Amino acid sequence: MISLLIVDDHPVVIDGIRSHVHQTPDMTIAGVTGEGLRAGDLARQLDPTVIILDLVLPDIPGLVVLHELRKVARRSRVVVVTRLDTEQHLLECLRTGAYGYVVKDAPTNEVLRAVRAAVEGRHYLSAPFNAADIDLYLDRAKLPRVDPLATLTVRERQVLCMVANGLTNPAIADRLFVSERTVETHRENMLRKLGLEGIAAVVDFAYAHGLKEPPQ
Repeated sequence: MISLLIVDDHPVVIDGIRSHVHQTPDMTIAGVTGEGLRAGDLARQLDPTVIILDLVLPDIPGLVVLHELRKVARRSRVVVVTRLDTEQHLLECLRTGAYGYVVKDAPTNEVLRAVRAAVEGRHYLSAPFNAADIDLYLDRAKLPRVDPLATLTVRERQVLCMVANGLTNPAIADRLFVSERTVETHRENMLRKLGLEGIAAVVDFAYAHGLKEPPQ
């Protein structure tokens, strides 16, 4: 029996996976949590075959959870299911040991395909990534990390930290003694260079790179 631990806080996603698993005789859901901080303990207790992990969680970044799971749940294989569709996130997940990467726009049955692939020791990618290029992605994941922060100017890094801490453009402009238009330019450049979209992705990136402390 293939047992699953779901680490995700989106009810629609969880219900969709549950619905498909209930129709699959050789799969069962051993546990569900929406808290990244609980994932490691549950993985140790339940020893699931596969862990389905979202990268955007309400307490700590999913990439941080993935690193922890590879230490405490070595027998479990991880399939990432996320709305983040950047190559940067994909490569980091492969580098950390994930077997699957499914974007949440994909049909739910793709999650179960990724689970089966992981059980068989194969990697699985959903669109927009080309599954035929998996060997290329795996080779790139083996290359030394390039620090994405090194691509930012000092101002862009300052704006990154302030956005991650919830400051609006007017507030950032006041702190840096620049115009709001200048802040917007720095912000757009920062997002483009890092391949990020939206405040949640900025916060996730800041946690993962030590620029913001996770909530206690």
